[in-house]
Amino acid sequence: MKKRAIKIVTVCAIILFCILWIFGEKTFSLKLDEVSKIEIFNGHTGHSIIIQDKDEIEKIVNNLNEVSMRWKEISFLKLGYSLKFSIYNEQEKKMKSFIINGEDYVRKTFFSYKVIKGKLNYEYFYELVEKNRK
Repeated sequence: MKKRAIKIVTVCAIILFCILWIFGEKTFSLKLDEVSKIEIFNGHTGHSIIIQDKDEIEKIVNNLNEVSMRWKEISFLKLGYSLKFSIYNEQEKKMKSFIINGEDYVRKTFFSYKVIKGKLNYEYFYELVEKNRK
């Protein structure tokens, strides 16, 4: 009986952890000193930009770190996107990759998130790509 109770408590703890992980508040948690470049690709136009200017990187990272998000839905089969961000460290290793589809909608891997605190500077990001496209 004791072993069964331990198993039930363990399973409940795992389920609770998964629920909190999925539905909990998320942030980008980027460390400015670790970011060497940011690539933004516009899914509407096919244009992209690689940002290596430290001031521009700081502006983008600060905006991303200002927002908090909450799980919205599974986006496994959703195709297409507006802006795809790839953030790299000094060793040219991709640290984070995510999609922004507006000032309050973010997609990471198989999940979509709604911004609940702060506001993504979507218009600025979009114009930055189109103004400096390669």
